[in-house]
Amino acid sequence: MPDGFYDSKELINSVINSISKNIDATKFKNIKNIYDEWENILLSIKSTVLPEAGRKMFDHSEIIDIKDGVMLIEIDHPGWKQLFETYRTYILKGLNMKIPQVPVDTIIYRLKKGEVKIKPKTPETSEKKQVIKEEKIENISKNTKSKEIPSELKNLFNSIKESVENKQKYLEK
Repeated sequence: MPDGFYDSKELINSVINSISKNIDATKFKNIKNIYDEWENILLSIKSTVLPEAGRKMFDHSEIIDIKDGVMLIEIDHPGWKQLFETYRTYILKGLNMKIPQVPVDTIIYRLKKGEVKIKPKTPETSEKKQVIKEEKIENISKNTKSKEIPSELKNLFNSIKESVENKQKYLEK
């Protein structure tokens, strides 16, 4: 090679060496621990309402940064923020127990760009929904008008009506 020029392998090695000299090995280990523990903590979440809630939370989120006790989480839909807020205390305690050298006391959220497509309401859509509602109400009223109330139910309503009337008479005295 002529003077002043580097072989591509030499150039790559020199760049890697200069970068690796500036990386603190303990910080790198802490970062890896944080990501591993993040997954473990979320996977340990159990919910009776949402099966595999922790797995879904992990799949739809990513740690972006931790600085001054604040953890920035990127989520791919606004609905996940509510679920994270539900388990915020659990997550914070888990992180601080598992990785005390990197204290976290606050979680903030950022929505992934370009992931969520919210369809704006148009007057046309609202009108269609209103027509559908009116049709459903009309169908329900048609069905209830045409059907006879069962005799047991009629008797029950009559007995309740009599009871209310008797109570009113008693109170008027």
